[in-house]
Amino acid sequence: MGDVVLNWDQAGNMGDVVLNWDQGGNMGDVVLNWDQGGNMGDVVLNWDQGGNMGDVVLNWDQGGNMGDVVLNWDQAGNMGDVVLNWDQGGNMGDVVLNWDQGGNMGDVVLNWDQGGNMGDVVLNWDQGGNMGDVVLNWDQGGNMGDVVLNWDQGGNMGDVVLNWDQGGNMGDVVLNWDQGGNMGDVVLNWDQGGNMGDVVLNWDQGGNMGDVVLNWDQGGNMGDVVLNWDQGGNMGDVVLNWDQGGNMGDVVLNWDQGGNMGDVVLNWDQVATWEM
Repeated sequence: MGDVVLNWDQAGNMGDVVLNWDQGGNMGDVVLNWDQGGNMGDVVLNWDQGGNMGDVVLNWDQGGNMGDVVLNWDQAGNMGDVVLNWDQGGNMGDVVLNWDQGGNMGDVVLNWDQGGNMGDVVLNWDQGGNMGDVVLNWDQGGNMGDVVLNWDQGGNMGDVVLNWDQGGNMGDVVLNWDQGGNMGDVVLNWDQGGNMGDVVLNWDQGGNMGDVVLNWDQGGNMGDVVLNWDQGGNMGDVVLNWDQGGNMGDVVLNWDQGGNMGDVVLNWDQVATWEM
């Protein structure tokens, strides 16, 4: 078939159609403005119905109330670019996808509400287990704020910036870690029942903590803490300025937790006398 221009009503009330195609399976250009039960609006298609679709621009309502869609894909499983503005029960807003449906998603920008009220999402990932960059602004029951993730879902998380409230009312968190057990840098400003303030951690969760700077109140009203230690039993340098019921003042420790304390400089009042 060559060129076709149709203006008709076929129960589905199709409007104008311009077709340039090959009925053997290869459709050329199609411009549709119709209502077929699903109330489709404008459609511009340039595709190969054998499985490889070219460009598609849709503005329709198909029960799920889809808005605008721009697709450049391969129906065999590899989708190209997609721009969606729709409501599918979960009230999704704008979606921009560039992916490979075989398991490797490219870039995704979402602004939606799916029961958990997610806000903005920017994803660049590999659904095989390795997520790239994620920027989330959402409320998922626990009222999470902004999240920026660069991770590997196989267990190794990269950078994380969180500003959320998850029952424990966490504030800002910046994490650079390896979930296999080795945490990198952590900056926390939160309140988790114990009312912790600022925390900067650089450690190895396998047992060896690096540097820790704490400014918190954990029931015992601790002030500033700077730690450089080995949780295997050997603590390095500690500078404490706190009040833990016993009203401790300044403490500088350099010790070995195996039983041998090194240098200690204390200025405190713990009710009872402490002797060296």
